[in-house]
Amino acid sequence: PNVFTWAERKVDLKESGGIATVYIPHSTNLRLLITSLETGLRAQSVQWLDRSTWDSLNTNAPSDSYTFGLYVNTDKTKEEPWHTYVVHRVRALLQREQTFQAQFSDANSYKPVNYEGLDTSPFDPIRPLFRSPASAYPVHDSGYAKAWVQLMVDFESFYRKATGETHVRLYTVGPTRATQGPSPVLLTRKDSQTLYCPISIRAI
Repeated sequence: PNVFTWAERKVDLKESGGIATVYIPHSTNLRLLITSLETGLRAQSVQWLDRSTWDSLNTNAPSDSYTFGLYVNTDKTKEEPWHTYVVHRVRALLQREQTFQAQFSDANSYKPVNYEGLDTSPFDPIRPLFRSPASAYPVHDSGYAKAWVQLMVDFESFYRKATGETHVRLYTVGPTRATQGPSPVLLTRKDSQTLYCPISIRAI
């Protein structure tokens, strides 16, 4: 699905040893969501996987295994890292993201970061597997949330056509709400000075 984000990045050219600046699509948010769906993990736990430890449980695992261990650095209800199991296609997806991130010249330029930027975090600092193009931190919550809404809009249309079911709703369209209270946001048009309310698309 075309839910890529685009960013200008510097890429190491292995053959010549030089660096090229490229404008490249990133599947990072999509891979994060697929991992969450495949594993049942909270998106935030996936978001904070560490690139050097997520696959550390599989040092001696046969390459043709159906399942592999996944080292999870963080969790909403735990204060220590823990592990779970994933099917082979999830591990392959995470390996693709690691390879993708490793091609950029700034891949090793940043120090590990604290979970959610908190100095008091119970978790050790990490180097995020799902790193943002512009910082040492993982991609932002709003990035994968936007990708999820885009997927739901298109999937609802696909599902209705594929099944004939016309009542399913995977998203809503409505007024953008103010951050405080239930009132909608009201903005003023620069040209006519009339009020209008922007709309938001929300996944159900």
